[in-house]
Amino acid sequence: MPNKAPTIATAKYPQSIEWTKWKNVELQKNMRLIIEIIKSVRSVQKTFNLKEKPSVLISCMNQSALHDLTSLESVILTLLRISSVTFTSKKCQPRYNEILNVINSTISVFVGSQENLEDEESNASRLREKAKKINAKLEKLVNHINSERYQKGCPEEVKTDDLALKIDLEKKLAEIDGNLMFIDRLINRRKQTPENFCQQNLYQITLFLD
Repeated sequence: MPNKAPTIATAKYPQSIEWTKWKNVELQKNMRLIIEIIKSVRSVQKTFNLKEKPSVLISCMNQSALHDLTSLESVILTLLRISSVTFTSKKCQPRYNEILNVINSTISVFVGSQENLEDEESNASRLREKAKKINAKLEKLVNHINSERYQKGCPEEVKTDDLALKIDLEKKLAEIDGNLMFIDRLINRRKQTPENFCQQNLYQITLFLD
């Protein structure tokens, strides 16, 4: 072809056989975990309408996984709107101002907020309604999996997908339970504030004097 223009792209087009050189299975696995953590924190921020940047504590009892997650701290801080992220190998219980999300059997995420979360009862009601829908979906799936026709004729790849869906639904229910426990702690804490305590005692004194 006459007057062929020069090109800036001189490298050969990649071949599929070269994929094995670039693929990093371990990094992909770690990034999937990071994405799960990010989704769980964002879910808490959305559910509780958190306006301030929360602190995040990641508990990972697998030392190897903990090291890998710690190495990707900058990714978490970049992709999340949070004040800080801390890692620990200890099994933790949520404090009064922390919301627990379970990622898997060894990793849990604690989202800490200093905000006074408004309308706890409304949040709790919404979460219970969500749990009700997930429970119905899970019950339908379990009944389907346990059916004789399914056990005899269902392809293995479909069984694998259904098992993954079941685990995902159970994890979502665990997250909702953790959030409901957090709301209960907030409500109980509010009931036990010094002002309420004084009001209750004043009421009891008034009754006694009457």
